[in-house]
Amino acid sequence: MVSLGIGDDVIIEKILSAATTNFDTSVDGLKTLKASKVSDAVLKAMINPRGPTAVAQNAAARRAFAERVREEAAKTAGGNLPPGGNVSAEGPDATLFVYQQHGVTLSGCNALFAKFTTRQDAIPYLRQLGFTHWVCRDDANSKFAFDLASQGAQVAPRKPESNSEVLPTVPAVPKSSPPPANAQTESSGDHAGTQKLWPISGRVFGITNGGDLKPARLAHVYVLGQFPKSRTELVTAELVFVKATTDGYKELNKTVANDSEAVACHKELLIIGEALGKAAEWVQQNRMYSQMKDTNGDEEGKFHFSGISQGFYTIVVLGRAGMSDAYWEAEIDVGLNGKITDLTGGEMNQVTEIKLNSPKKACYR
Repeated sequence: MVSLGIGDDVIIEKILSAATTNFDTSVDGLKTLKASKVSDAVLKAMINPRGPTAVAQNAAARRAFAERVREEAAKTAGGNLPPGGNVSAEGPDATLFVYQQHGVTLSGCNALFAKFTTRQDAIPYLRQLGFTHWVCRDDANSKFAFDLASQGAQVAPRKPESNSEVLPTVPAVPKSSPPPANAQTESSGDHAGTQKLWPISGRVFGITNGGDLKPARLAHVYVLGQFPKSRTELVTAELVFVKATTDGYKELNKTVANDSEAVACHKELLIIGEALGKAAEWVQQNRMYSQMKDTNGDEEGKFHFSGISQGFYTIVVLGRAGMSDAYWEAEIDVGLNGKITDLTGGEMNQVTEIKLNSPKKACYR
């Protein structure tokens, strides 16, 4: 092959793609090969086709293979890949086979991988070339990786440097819903039942750097009262939440220096979830049900509350937008001048729908 003028990358790819090899790599055999102007890179691949040196040397072959796949995909698509689409070999020594498309989802990535693996010997061939992972990615950098050593065992969709970490999970927040109608309700002078009750609607989403809108699907939405409902009260649900959050951050600061960025970020979300749990427990213990309401958003990130009495509130949302776990906050005044006013960021905007579009904290998974 060398005498035919074939390049090293093609020769090495041929060696690594072979099921078995039987080269004469004795001292005399190597002398003969060297006399025939076989390069050191090819000799190393012949000596140890599965060794790390051969894998590193074969980076050019992996890139060439990815380029051929890209060209084939473009032909199949009519000459050009769709917007945002690409096939490439990336990562250390080009060991990641990356398939990119616009707006990839986990289910879509699973389907792509399943389709790819139906090709005879596709996965063994990728392994023989030295690829370690098959990566499905979109143009917003959402990633799903499949370990080729286990022929497609799914890896959690997170940044590659976080693959070995176990990220904290936000616990379920206790419900703050009121008891049955025949049970005793508010323990203090809250006369919410005699006031006008307001409906509140809103939508939660994030906006990527590329301008794409990612709804917070099935997010958990909480409304916390900011001020006492009567002169006899000294504590509110929002105050309990703020204190628990502050205490949580103080404890986090003692250990966060030892955590990776991903773990530290998710620990902050854990603090928010635990603080909401303490607020809900306070509501239940003191039967202050008008101080905290909760609901779930829909697939589009939309939510709705009915029966909110006049006052100031903090809205807290825990959910996921795209591939990021996140939480949002907003401050509202219900009933001011007969309207609902969004006070977030010091603004005073009268609204019919509350929009939470900028997470206070977003953590890539």
